[in-house]
Amino acid sequence: MLAVLVGIAAFFMVLQAKIPALSFIPGAFLGAATAVGVVVGANGTWTRTIIALVAGAVLGYLSELLAGAITRPRRSVA
Repeated sequence: MLAVLVGIAAFFMVLQAKIPALSFIPGAFLGAATAVGVVVGANGTWTRTIIALVAGAVLGYLSELLAGAITRPRRSVA
């Protein structure tokens, strides 16, 4: 039964890739695995898990912005 539920969850994680903001499929699987791991392994400390996942998402977004700013071609002064 658990395998069926995991399969259904995986199916919906792949479907969410049609939404541009949620299109990074490995991130969806990592987030789901982290949440389940914390709930099962650490007796349900959801608060810290949510804070860590949100902080990771914000830092990932900021690093993408910084990478774009660093690699953007500069205009030459004529």
